[in-house]
Amino acid sequence: TIMQQDPWNVIITARFDLYTRTNESDVEFNLTNKDIIVTVPIEGLYDPLYTQTVHSLQLVGVIINETTRTIKKSTVMDWNLTATKEFYENKQYRESNLAPGFLNRLKGETDQATFEYGIETLLDPNIFVENPATEGYSYVDYNYFSKKKHCYEINGVLTADLYEIDKIQTNFYMDTDHIGLYNLINYTGMEFMCETEQQ
Repeated sequence: TIMQQDPWNVIITARFDLYTRTNESDVEFNLTNKDIIVTVPIEGLYDPLYTQTVHSLQLVGVIINETTRTIKKSTVMDWNLTATKEFYENKQYRESNLAPGFLNRLKGETDQATFEYGIETLLDPNIFVENPATEGYSYVDYNYFSKKKHCYEINGVLTADLYEIDKIQTNFYMDTDHIGLYNLINYTGMEFMCETEQQ
């Protein structure tokens, strides 16, 4: 069995029945019904969701230079603009119950309401789309990979919960939930303008 112990470790359990002996049968060894449990840290492993998504984009002709991303744990506890910029530039990961965990990422799961043991990272908009300002996705990785739109119609008015954070990167957009999680409310720039669908 494979299960998540916490956001940064996976537990692998295997049950063994093992019997062996020498050719002369003078020495034998019997190990029956024994569990071997191994803790595997995910830090240093490739992010499977990132790798799968990049591969699928390459299949349709999108050229992406950064084909894999290694999971690096952030140690930040007090989020602010400086910490978020370093987090973004160093391509690190943080815990978040809004994000899929390592095993969810391995299975390609991105659309649950909440996740147990979730991790997330931020993407460079210049790597993933040719014209970032027209897409309407948050550059929090699983939001972008699942193509979650942040445009809503409220009382007949089309609005967005997506804002540019240009102090991090031009055309870098983040949804309001994550603006709060990263403590960036004072650095929100232009609200994303939702395009009206053509009839």
